Amino acid sequence: MTLEKFEINANDLSVRARVSPATLSEFRNGRREVNTSSLQRILNELEPEAFVYLLDVLRESEAMIRTAKSDPSHDDLHTDALLALVDTYARRCTTDEQLALLRVIYLACDANPNLKLDEAL
Repeated sequence: MTLEKFEINANDLSVRARVSPATLSEFRNGRREVNTSSLQRILNELEPEAFVYLLDVLRESEAMIRTAKSDPSHDDLHTDALLALVDTYARRCTTDEQLALLRVIYLACDANPNLKLDEAL
């Protein structure tokens, strides 16, 4: 969606991000996972507006968290990629965006008993 909206040429992006065009294509189509370093390089090559747009789309992952909460068999989240994305996002976001990120973290902790916050804190 981001590539289409911002008219980003996938081949150019793959060259700049040092990711093979086939890998990028398969990742975009959900047929392949991408490692954390590749994801980081892809994100780094996006213009700020495209980067923010992608994060806004991914922010809709709150719905995925709700789905995971209602469906215990849904545990195929790509943890390394998600952590890299959150780390990149947190370094660039505003206070309001940080609060939104904390809300997603809270919902994730609520949805996953393995992530429950320490009650003593």
